[in-house]
Amino acid sequence: MDCDNEGLTTWRVYYSALVLALLFTLTAPCLVLASDSPSQEIIDAATSGMKAFLTPDRIASLGVLGFHSKEDFNNAALGDALEIFTISPDRLVPRDSGLCQPIYPEIESMVTSTNRWVFSINVYGKITNAMVDVVLTDGKPMIEFGSSSFPQLMHNLLAAWPRDSGYRMRYIRIHAANISMVAVSRSGNLVGIVWPSGDLKKVFTPSQVLPSICGTLKRNMEEDGRARAKGEILLR
Repeated sequence: MDCDNEGLTTWRVYYSALVLALLFTLTAPCLVLASDSPSQEIIDAATSGMKAFLTPDRIASLGVLGFHSKEDFNNAALGDALEIFTISPDRLVPRDSGLCQPIYPEIESMVTSTNRWVFSINVYGKITNAMVDVVLTDGKPMIEFGSSSFPQLMHNLLAAWPRDSGYRMRYIRIHAANISMVAVSRSGNLVGIVWPSGDLKKVFTPSQVLPSICGTLKRNMEEDGRARAKGEILLR
């Protein structure tokens, strides 16, 4: 769970088949464009996982997340939620040419879901630096917990582009380029691209950002190729 790539600490909880059977059964969604809000099954998964993990016996180890007492655990609740999307590197740098495309298709047609929803965790209605995400693998949920600045970023994004005003966001993470961006739309039309690390109200067009991302991807792919030739692996 490396949404913002800033000092992330992650705990991973794998549910046994028995616990999964008791909780729910999920069907993997289509990997094209998912809904703006998580399904009730996803919410139930995140809630059940959060309650299973936030227990008083972990107070000593979870103080860094903002939980310092039994009351904090009892008053923890899911907050904001964002689905994480991606763009396949092949859509930006086709393998047959290895060159950046001179013209890009509509960004909505390039984006696919990662089957991942990230939730912030609030205590007494206030944001903590804790988050839980639900990843669907073969239609079954894996719950991850972590600590980073991403919950605050989610809150700021949703404040800048409120859903009740008709805005929709797709948080897009391109791991091969080590880049994240947010595609903001309204009434089915793209408003623009927002950089999470910059001014959240400043928008750019795809033609302003995709060539740069493509260039980064191309350089990274070339570096990876040279590293593999030497028997090395580059971590991004």
